Amino acid sequence: MPPGPQGMHRTEAYNLAKNQYIRIKDQDGKIRIVRGEQRVVPEPLEVVIGGVQNAVNIDTHHAVLVRNEDDGTLVLLTEHGLFFPTAYQQIVKVEEKIVLEEYQTVVYKDPTGRFHYVRGDSDMRDFFLPPFCELVTQEWSVDLRKEHAQVEAVWKFDRRPSYMNYEFNCRTVDNVELCVDVSFFWAIIDVPLLIEKTADGPGDTCTHARSRIIQEVSRLKLLEFLERFNEIIRGSCIGDSFYEERGVQLISVEVLKFNCASQATDSILQDIIKETADRLKKKERQRGENEVALSRLTGEIEEEKMKKDLIELKKSHLKTEARIEGEAEANKIMAYLERVTGKENHSIDPKEAVQLFIMLRKLDSVQALSHGQSQIYLTPNDVNLSIGQMFPCGPSAKPSLGA
Repeated sequence: MPPGPQGMHRTEAYNLAKNQYIRIKDQDGKIRIVRGEQRVVPEPLEVVIGGVQNAVNIDTHHAVLVRNEDDGTLVLLTEHGLFFPTAYQQIVKVEEKIVLEEYQTVVYKDPTGRFHYVRGDSDMRDFFLPPFCELVTQEWSVDLRKEHAQVEAVWKFDRRPSYMNYEFNCRTVDNVELCVDVSFFWAIIDVPLLIEKTADGPGDTCTHARSRIIQEVSRLKLLEFLERFNEIIRGSCIGDSFYEERGVQLISVEVLKFNCASQATDSILQDIIKETADRLKKKERQRGENEVALSRLTGEIEEEKMKKDLIELKKSHLKTEARIEGEAEANKIMAYLERVTGKENHSIDPKEAVQLFIMLRKLDSVQALSHGQSQIYLTPNDVNLSIGQMFPCGPSAKPSLGA
């Protein structure tokens, strides 16, 4: 403090809130903690160390890591409440509780260098990091070419499958350089293996896959690659034990896009792709037309089959009707013959009865014709007509003697 009047020194007073404290060292070097809520005026030979400081609130998600300066030990305090350090305690840092989801895993290293793995689906899914321990963190490549140009610090390892894009160059046997963009669907299946075998899981996965793909593509011509590029890429990567040895699983690989590194070659490639697409389009259109024609022909065949069944059914009905009509007519004839040739006194000979029945049927035919618009021409022989005598018309006419 600046000197006051007549050589006196001014002393600063400290107004402490309930959650504040100051650390004071007296003329003998002893340190004491003064807590609020109060007004504190240090003695002339006392020194305030660090000014006014706030106490730490310890709750479910926060703890305090404290160093005891008298013996150098580190203690993690988790008892809930407002924490004020003692005279020889220093707050190293405020620890935040680590809370894991079901699919997450964290790794920390103890003072002896041993790794400890904590899974989110275990009983110890939320915990404070013990003293003298540190979390294991890896730097994963996140740039598109996985060249470690951009990295992400990862200490919570997500075991869920996820997609990862990767871009690289390769060259075919006919010396066409391609820029291929693929998508890996991968997952972490063994975190201990991942920690022990690699420091960059995505980078190592993509680098090894690129090596296998380059080796396979270098045996093929450009047109062969165009015809089955997805099959080639999958066959190069899927099923390799390299990934499982590092605790990861490569589930599937898909080609997102590819183009030629050279502009001139890329233009030719685009023309080839266009021709291939047009050919496939024409084939699909022709297949569709063939299916329509086949469906139409099938419909016509079914229609003819149904017509055939209909005609056969009609013929069957006509036969049935004719049979019924014939039976009715036969019954009628039999009844007539039984009636006229019976044992009554006025019965006639069967032959005469048949001739009489035929004559009656002829009369029925003539009667039916007479009620219509038809004309029939008959000769006397057709109707069994004979002319015996001719008489003049009228009441006064007399029969001719020479007739």
